[in-house]
Amino acid sequence: METAGLTKTVDHLSGADQAILIVGYERAGVMALDVHLYQHGKMGPLLYQIDDKTYGELYPAFERFRSLTGVFVNPYGDSIITVEMSSLLSCLPAAGYAQVLLSILKTCHAKEQSVIFVGD
Repeated sequence: METAGLTKTVDHLSGADQAILIVGYERAGVMALDVHLYQHGKMGPLLYQIDDKTYGELYPAFERFRSLTGVFVNPYGDSIITVEMSSLLSCLPAAGYAQVLLSILKTCHAKEQSVIFVGD
């Protein structure tokens, strides 16, 4: 992450304070999207975590999914995937970052299980 601009804006801070601010700035940019099993209307066990880089890679697939179903996998909200699972599976690429997620979702689909994407 580029922090040079941030450092220039905090020149009046000591080195230690600058480091704390920069680390906080970098962490603020990291979002996690947790994928949980969704059972009986409740969030179940954690299956997978999507960081911001992975979400960026998967975003085109999530957009295709939204255009097909109207359901958006939102990094800042929750999205329950039930009957739409086959559409989501068809949108995800079979390579790269999506491989592990695709495998997990295929297993859930085969067992007729739902998942919930839980955003920050």
